[in-house]
Amino acid sequence: MSSPISVRLRPGFSLIEVLIAVLVLALGLLGLAAVFPVVIAQQRDAVDRTRGAIVAETVQNLLEDAENLVSFEGMRRDYLFSMQNGNASDVCRTGMDLNPEYMTFLWEPTWQWKNSGSGHWAQQPQVNYERYGDLFVGYGRTYSLECLDLESRAEQQYIVPVTGRLFPQPYSGEEPQYVWDIVPRRARLGGNKTGLEIAVFIRRIDQRIAVPRGFTLSDVLTRNRLPATQQRLPLGVDSSGRPTGTGAPANGSGTYSLPQVMPVFVRSSEPTMLVLSSTASAEERQWWSAHVAVPGQTVVDNLGHVLNVVRVPELTGSELKVEVDRRYPDSQTDYVSGADPRGVKVEQIVYTPQKPVRVFTYRAEW
Repeated sequence: MSSPISVRLRPGFSLIEVLIAVLVLALGLLGLAAVFPVVIAQQRDAVDRTRGAIVAETVQNLLEDAENLVSFEGMRRDYLFSMQNGNASDVCRTGMDLNPEYMTFLWEPTWQWKNSGSGHWAQQPQVNYERYGDLFVGYGRTYSLECLDLESRAEQQYIVPVTGRLFPQPYSGEEPQYVWDIVPRRARLGGNKTGLEIAVFIRRIDQRIAVPRGFTLSDVLTRNRLPATQQRLPLGVDSSGRPTGTGAPANGSGTYSLPQVMPVFVRSSEPTMLVLSSTASAEERQWWSAHVAVPGQTVVDNLGHVLNVVRVPELTGSELKVEVDRRYPDSQTDYVSGADPRGVKVEQIVYTPQKPVRVFTYRAEW
């Protein structure tokens, strides 16, 4: 009698099971792909925090030994710097101090001293900063006699070129990654004494600057070995103030991304909110929404406080505001123009269109 034939069946997959597996795998890969940019951004932020601290320490050392960098002494003697107007005929000094009644104590990012001159004296620093990224410091007039209107002389100018503010320095073995800017203001030191305060903004260079084959980023940024059409500034903005991401032409036709100021105030009822002033222009309102109302943005108020934007409240009405990581005391809130003394309440912030990797203030007292 013959025995029955046994058949061994092999386990397999149906087409539907294969399709489901492919779908699950695809979803997983998509999720993984979405994580990669976040991880890369976090890694870059971590690197920026570390390198930003190194750049900050380097700049701090430069400012502390600034005779060959900026003319703090020249700025100190330029008694029209931070004046509320250019008429100093009725203002006399006592020793090295100025009457705070005549001072604004506000940040001046374009270094355009408020002297009574015109043309070269009044405009040249701002033009060179916007077109070429070069800072002019100590660019004003100093007064040698007891009253400001008796005698004056031209003060020596110091130029801090944009290439000198790159870090690392070009051709140093590592390509430049950051650029720093400084913004001055007079600061109250108590009583009638005033000092000089500097806000330092450190930013990462635009990431999409084109580097021709056979050349380096140092060549492009230092205007070396390349025609003018291929030379770039490290940071650029377009005609509407938006960051380009590709730098700006370095032949004078582009615009360097300057630090900017905004008129603000703080209410005692909302001591953590910066509110854009009603005097702001339509352009400033647009820039506020694009550059200031961004969580993680860092700004500096006119009292010298470095502030981080932590939240942007929902828009109610036409009022624009942001929440910052500082709670202001009543003595620094509710500024009223013309009624409150300058330099004791919040009325202005300074910021940069690109979020900085590091911000700090340095005070040179006299």
